[in-house]
Amino acid sequence: MTWALFPFNLPTLLQGWLIAFLAMWLVPFGKKPTMREGIVILLWRDWWAKRWGFVTTIAAAMGVHRRPVPEHLWFHEVRVHIRQYEDANVLAAILAGALYYWIGWQGALILWGTSGALWYVPGYFTAIPRYRKADKIAGMKLWETMYRQCEIERSAYAQEEKWIQE
Repeated sequence: MTWALFPFNLPTLLQGWLIAFLAMWLVPFGKKPTMREGIVILLWRDWWAKRWGFVTTIAAAMGVHRRPVPEHLWFHEVRVHIRQYEDANVLAAILAGALYYWIGWQGALILWGTSGALWYVPGYFTAIPRYRKADKIAGMKLWETMYRQCEIERSAYAQEEKWIQE
């Protein structure tokens, strides 16, 4: 998390911490959560890890298979995805400031508060019509297509490869 951008990143932190709090009650997580660089880390239960084979970061909450998080996964999730969310937060703050005069402070606050990770959710669903046919031929399940082929993941893997090569 880029702490210099904290005023912009506040929605991502709050979203992540709220998601982590709700997930501890609703989703199959085991053991107590830990924290690293402002990111709440939740450990999947074994039976859920068999069904969902991914480390997942939503806002500032991360679901993992084991702790400590391996460095290459930490790099992918935090150094790439969190930075993507930060960019969306800055854009939301600029839009909220620009729209303040037309939609009032309540609307601007809602726009700013829903920024970050939540702006990327539609990408998981648009991946289906774009890539489902080829992925089905390759034997991928629907949820694998949604996860692996959404633009935020495709961008993250491309950025990760570029940094590894340098």
